[in-house]
Amino acid sequence: MQKGCTVSGRRMRAACMVSAVLMATTLAGCQGVSTPGADFAASQAMVDLGETMGQMREEDAILQAQIDSLRGVVAYQDTVIRQLSLMAGVSMRSGSASVP
Repeated sequence: MQKGCTVSGRRMRAACMVSAVLMATTLAGCQGVSTPGADFAASQAMVDLGETMGQMREEDAILQAQIDSLRGVVAYQDTVIRQLSLMAGVSMRSGSASVP
């Protein structure tokens, strides 16, 4: 993983790579007569596309795990705050409008 590389930056590069691969394979298919070099380039582009898609899936899984973890932290903090407010005799409104 590169230093200073954000998820959105990696996603942007991945999206650019996907579009470049699709354009290259479309161009190769439209030329009609294929050469061994073009076939190899198209094959390599498809392999690169598969690897990029795999990386994007891994990043999505990591982000989802972080979101789930943060939801757990917020739920715990909410419980602690409610317990403290009950001990202090302070009423709190029920429910939370910010939780989906």
